[in-house]
Amino acid sequence: MQNITASNPAHATDRAFGTADIQLLVVDIDGTIAGLSNTIREPVKQAILAAESRGVKVAVATGRMYRSALRFHRDIGSTLPLICYQGAWIQDHATQKRLRHLPLSKKTALQLLDSFEEAHLRSLLSIHFYIDDQLYVPEITAATRIYAERSGVCHFCSE
Repeated sequence: MQNITASNPAHATDRAFGTADIQLLVVDIDGTIAGLSNTIREPVKQAILAAESRGVKVAVATGRMYRSALRFHRDIGSTLPLICYQGAWIQDHATQKRLRHLPLSKKTALQLLDSFEEAHLRSLLSIHFYIDDQLYVPEITAATRIYAERSGVCHFCSE
């Protein structure tokens, strides 16, 4: 019997993990396709291209806001809808049609805000609101500016 791993590692992966059956690859952004540089490195792009060349569709799913995730989605050339806000916002980039939007109720948002105002939490939290993919903050701080820059948010609104 031929040693598959030694003779052809690519086939070993196919047989060991059934990659020939994989139809969809869903990737996160932060810590997955993009590291501290906040860009997608060339080896990652090549791996995605290799998957696509085998017929695997590639999608992005992230906790980021849509406008922040869009450049990564474009960079890998995904044609699938972009999944943002931990799945609460799914939008087809090609048509701009929002396929899913699950916002918090006003009542829940106000309850959370009340909780976040507790003295022991104020110094531990950086509160961000997202309304229609727009970032709102109670106050603009150094942490807010760093977040906005890393996320690619051009501007944000404060109270």
